[in-house]
Amino acid sequence: MAAEVSEDVAGSPTPMALRDRPWHVFSGRLHARLDELADTEPWSMTPSETAETIVELRRAQAKLAAAEARLLAHAERLDLAQHHHATSTEAWFRGELRVTAREAKRTVAFAKALETGAYPATMQALGAGELHVDQAQVVVAAVDALRDDVDADVRLLGEAHMVELGRRHDAKELRALGRHLLEVVDPEAAEQELAARLEAEEADAARATSFTLVDDGHGKAHGRFTVSSLHGRMLRSLLEGFANPAISDAIPRTEGPVDGGRRRLTREVLGDALVRLIETYPADKVPTSGGLNATVVVTMQVDALREGLTHATVAGTDVTLSASAARRMACAAGVIPAVLDGKGRVLDLGRRSRLASRAQRLAKLLEQDGLCAIEGCDRPASWADAHHWKKRWVDGGRTDLDDLIMICPRHHTLAHLPGRTVSQVEGGRYRIRRQT
Repeated sequence: MAAEVSEDVAGSPTPMALRDRPWHVFSGRLHARLDELADTEPWSMTPSETAETIVELRRAQAKLAAAEARLLAHAERLDLAQHHHATSTEAWFRGELRVTAREAKRTVAFAKALETGAYPATMQALGAGELHVDQAQVVVAAVDALRDDVDADVRLLGEAHMVELGRRHDAKELRALGRHLLEVVDPEAAEQELAARLEAEEADAARATSFTLVDDGHGKAHGRFTVSSLHGRMLRSLLEGFANPAISDAIPRTEGPVDGGRRRLTREVLGDALVRLIETYPADKVPTSGGLNATVVVTMQVDALREGLTHATVAGTDVTLSASAARRMACAAGVIPAVLDGKGRVLDLGRRSRLASRAQRLAKLLEQDGLCAIEGCDRPASWADAHHWKKRWVDGGRTDLDDLIMICPRHHTLAHLPGRTVSQVEGGRYRIRRQT
């Protein structure tokens, strides 16, 4: 029979004859008994005996955890760390048992929490082997998460409720249920807290909303965005609609041969769905700015058009398109094909040129490279106002292309101040001057 001894923290065994404290005696005898059984094979046990033993051993672990918690709390009161030249009970526990810092901190904090007496149902259930350690930790965390103004008696009711749930749910399920503990113990307060939390989350999402898009100069644009959970869900629903394989002209799900080709990743399909959303969004649904909605103008030279289109350019940018892409985009919503002569003047604005004022604005946008006409201003011409720069409308000015420029609202205001004139300068831009 193995000697009934246990090793102390220094590595030297304390003989059982020198032990007289109940827990000290128990730990020594427990180790001795386990050592005796170490080489015992369970082959002779029946299924029912085996099942019962496994359950009892697991419950014994819970009871031992409760005992460990009591002893760790006692170690805190004794200042055990100082006695062993450690900086804290957690540091001693970690060094002696080779557990992680996180585990040591969690175990000691749990022991100190139980020692406060604020969780009597948890301590009782753990000591009886009715809760596992991870379940008991979840119960304590759920009670701690209640608002500070929750009455102590209500906290005890909430703790008892969680302990009862622990008899039917594992730690993961219990953690999810614990998030709704306030709804159980104080439904009215929970409703107020939920409303306040949702408002705070929505306000935080609004502040964090952003969009960044960068062109890499090699035919690709890369972006990042942050929106609220609601708008993220709305966007995903839109993209999933375009990605539906059951619709006509569905986005391909494979690359290469139909049979045996590489199956495309979901993110690749959703990327194509985003492109379709952009290309097919109705231009007449976009708010107008400077008399125009968010229209993309694809320009092409008339000589290239006669000889067979090789490429086209998106007005106001350095983005170029292949001939096939230009032809396809010319049919897309919100995309207008514009044909230019050798000097960059607009010859044709496609079928949308029927609306004269719109066509004039588009023509000036192209001539001004997509920017406000005033020198040094980089505001988009799509934000701009049409201004009669030669002679004001009220003075008999004509709404002809040669008499119009597109300038941003700020410069438009300045141009109409008394004593101001607009004149053309070198490079095709314009300058607002003060009359002397």
